[in-house]
Amino acid sequence: MTLFDECIEALLPQVEVLPISQRNEHTRLMTAEYPISINGRIDWGMVGFKQKVSSCNEIVDVLKEHFDTINTDVLIIWDGAHLPVVKSKLTKIFEYIDDVTAVGFDTWLYCPEQNYVIEFYHEGEITVGYEVL
Repeated sequence: MTLFDECIEALLPQVEVLPISQRNEHTRLMTAEYPISINGRIDWGMVGFKQKVSSCNEIVDVLKEHFDTINTDVLIIWDGAHLPVVKSKLTKIFEYIDDVTAVGFDTWLYCPEQNYVIEFYHEGEITVGYEVL
């Protein structure tokens, strides 16, 4: 069983693996809102609000300050172009965050509905961001 398979199994039943043909579309939508810099990270200098955190609990605290609900559908996007985008509830993802982040080198949780992104950078940094309107 691959790390991807283990991740999907952990997220069951609140998981939807989107067709690989949709990967480019979802990645394009995320990077249109949150441009990627030359080093493969989100260009945080172009994001209205960003905050580095050290845990999922801190992410929840940050999101609760700015959004009415946080248990929305979130897209999981990994840096590997061969991996499909996966949709799941944020709370379920946090329950199995080690399984989720083990799949790829870098991982982004993107919520198009509320327009925020969480970047799990491979060097251990976690950043939450959204555009201030």
